[in-house]
Amino acid sequence: MSMIGAVCIFVFTLLVYTKNGYFVNSPALMYLCALIAAFFTFILTFALLSVTAHICNKRNARLDEACEEDEDE
Repeated sequence: MSMIGAVCIFVFTLLVYTKNGYFVNSPALMYLCALIAAFFTFILTFALLSVTAHICNKRNARLDEACEEDEDE
């Protein structure tokens, strides 16, 4: 999912830069800026999804323990 977000940001950044005429004289710089934006999007999305998955796994484990305790009684 993080890679999908990064690719979307890369394409979106290229489209915005092209439409607005940024980096007309330096297309390599345009690609570099789009790549940096995509990289940071990937890192931030990956970190957010990892934290969310950890919280969900912790909650599921707590609910499973509570369910097992109810079955024992």
